[in-house]
Amino acid sequence: MKNNTVKPFHKILEVRPDVQDGTLDQSAYAANLGDVVSDIDKPAAKEYRNPVLFREMTYETEGMRKALDHIRVRLQDGKGNGLRQLETSFGGGKTHAMIAMYHKCKDWDTTPVVIDGQSLRTASTLWGEIERQLDGNIQKMAGQVAPSGDQIYELLHNRKKPILILIDEIFNYVAGAAAIPIGNSDLAAQTIIFMQRLYGQLGSLQNVCLVMSLSKRDDVLGTDTGNRTAKIQNEYYSKLQKIAGRHHQLDTISEDNDISHIIRRRLFSTSEETIQYGAKDTIQWCIEQMVEGESLLGDDIEKYKERFANTYPFTPDVIDTLHKKWASYPTFQRTRGVLRLLSLVVHSLLESKRSWIAPSDIDLSVPEIRQELLKHTGDNTESVISTDIVGNDALSRKADEEIGVRCAASIFMYSFPPRTGRGATYEEVKRSTFTYNITHSFIGDTVGKLLRRCFYLDETDDKMLYFDIKPNINHMIDQAKRNVSDSAVHKEERMRLDGARDGGMFGDIHIWPDETEAYNIPDRPVLQLVICKKDDPEWCAKVVNGTNKSRRIHMNGLIFLLPSNGIMLSDLLRLYLGVEFVKGSLSAEYKASTRSYLNSEIKRAKDGIGDELCKKYSVVYVPAEGGKVRKIRDYMFNPATDSLKSLDSLMWGRLTKEDHVAARMAPDIAARYGKDADGAYESMIRTPGSIIPASFEVVREAFESDEPEVPEPPDPPTHGGSLWGGSPRDEPTQDDITQEPEKTYERVLYTDVVNAARLTGMRWMLRSPQELSLKGFVCNISQRPDGMYDIRVEMGGAVPDSVVSNIRPTNRGKLEKDDGWEE
Repeated sequence: MKNNTVKPFHKILEVRPDVQDGTLDQSAYAANLGDVVSDIDKPAAKEYRNPVLFREMTYETEGMRKALDHIRVRLQDGKGNGLRQLETSFGGGKTHAMIAMYHKCKDWDTTPVVIDGQSLRTASTLWGEIERQLDGNIQKMAGQVAPSGDQIYELLHNRKKPILILIDEIFNYVAGAAAIPIGNSDLAAQTIIFMQRLYGQLGSLQNVCLVMSLSKRDDVLGTDTGNRTAKIQNEYYSKLQKIAGRHHQLDTISEDNDISHIIRRRLFSTSEETIQYGAKDTIQWCIEQMVEGESLLGDDIEKYKERFANTYPFTPDVIDTLHKKWASYPTFQRTRGVLRLLSLVVHSLLESKRSWIAPSDIDLSVPEIRQELLKHTGDNTESVISTDIVGNDALSRKADEEIGVRCAASIFMYSFPPRTGRGATYEEVKRSTFTYNITHSFIGDTVGKLLRRCFYLDETDDKMLYFDIKPNINHMIDQAKRNVSDSAVHKEERMRLDGARDGGMFGDIHIWPDETEAYNIPDRPVLQLVICKKDDPEWCAKVVNGTNKSRRIHMNGLIFLLPSNGIMLSDLLRLYLGVEFVKGSLSAEYKASTRSYLNSEIKRAKDGIGDELCKKYSVVYVPAEGGKVRKIRDYMFNPATDSLKSLDSLMWGRLTKEDHVAARMAPDIAARYGKDADGAYESMIRTPGSIIPASFEVVREAFESDEPEVPEPPDPPTHGGSLWGGSPRDEPTQDDITQEPEKTYERVLYTDVVNAARLTGMRWMLRSPQELSLKGFVCNISQRPDGMYDIRVEMGGAVPDSVVSNIRPTNRGKLEKDDGWEE
């Protein structure tokens, strides 16, 4: 399946207006039973008060349908339990179910009585409020002492319509009532007595049904049970729970698998059937990528695919992460909290091309989203987000601007709260991060980079990735690096330079001589390498010339190696020194994997230092005529690909290979400088700008050589004239003329090293400009110390193939045509 067959999620689903505009009031998700019947018109309650809007936003679960039917049968037929307690497997939705029951009362021709334990003031009583809503005033149920069972029966029996009493969050009212004294008792105790007597009368009141909700103990009491007030409230909660538990029928309104439908119905107005049909191509493509990337395996494939159809546009990982992990925070309400967060996420992605929403799409750079999460994790998590994930200089951005941030965001969503299990597997991160442009293979590499860079990211021994508010070993290393002084870095660099030489080729090596030492560099008739601390060619020229009192004699024996940008080298030296410090200061509590990581960082730094040392010291200057120095070139050495190890060995190999230092010398070249080896060598080593001999032995061997140089035979003549000597043909014959025009090249570059005999036969170089229609022609010939010749020929324009095909480079030459051309 091609990924261009799938659409952005907001083209498949119709986003509700308040989510789309970003104007939604977050309190709209906090359903309040009291607001539905209140005389105060609250904007946030309009969707709950209007039965049509309420039905549009409500996903009717199987549990809710059964509960509504049970209550209808009780009210209309007098069958079934008269007391029903609501429960949801994920903690939310009880109030929502009560609002659904309230709106059904009109269809059932039933009188509703609504009591919200969160809003009912303790100046009122439950029994008084019930009479007020039924009769419009309080007469029979006045006073703060609980009425008798007979009084309750008299109030409720023989009504024209069935009565549905809805009491939501009853303990919130009881907790406050405990502070209202009534003789030797209090209002909370009287309320519990009333509830017990009410339960007792329901058996005789066949057309009365009481539905109540009682929140979990921890949600209403918290964990502090040591003070007197908490002990009293805990006692009342136990009594209320015991009474309810003895008589009630439990209705489970929703199961875990309902949460995705509930969320989807609230955020989108598209029907379930339309969503599943429109999303099938996207889901199929995603599953194929997960299987191919091995983030989904075996029996999990079909289960995940089925769940994805129910959670789209969110992946099942989004729902599971929020509903099972984040919802374990006491402050994170399972349904309302998920709705609040995902409404913000959907709004943030409406301009994107995202076809599905994964954990990595929960954009922590959006202030509203970040604050929604931080109010549960605490402000100390802010440093984790800004330092490692989405800050301007976040370390995940340095690992990879897009993939790094998505990986880090995925891991963050799996990391909190810590007590629910540490972090995410590699498979979960891959599944949560990939997009059309980010394949699974890239994600694994990026995670490795994050582990080496991030300050708060860690990994358990069983390969679970997680963020922690406690800084990790990377942070310790970074702090140690910052504490490494410049003088310590310089000292380490100098030591590395000392260790990066073998001293066997140059007559002497001087490292970082300062200005006072520079004039004391020995004036010896040998080749000396000067490794400078600063990039200062003028200083090098002063060294070549010496002082007025002591002019240097052997001026041509100096080769200067100057530094280029050494930022990378300094960083690696700081890293090495910092890691060594951290390793030495670790306590025994650190796990073996941490120590192994430190050792790998030390090795990485060591390996990199060698490379960067050679990259930094790469600018070569040699003496020139007039007591000046001239720059040869910037050498970018790489010990990993060079057979030589030490810095001076690398330099020596490169200088001799390119004949800046003569390791071989032709007899006729040596004879130009003197009658014997001693005189010639002395002339060369003294005269700036002349040939730089590698040693006296090179010159001596040139004078002692008796072997005449054997010229290479010229190539045989070829079609179109002799390019290499011989007898050219005057004109092409008729057989040479073809119907097709001869192929030509726009640019031709030929470089080679040849001896004198081969050079003599190359008369074509001088004839080509005259015989060919060229736009440009350059020919450079220079003699080398070993008697060979460097040649470079450039031709531009319509260069015939007959000419190009006759250029026969030696094994040291190169021919480039058009595609292979380099300026």
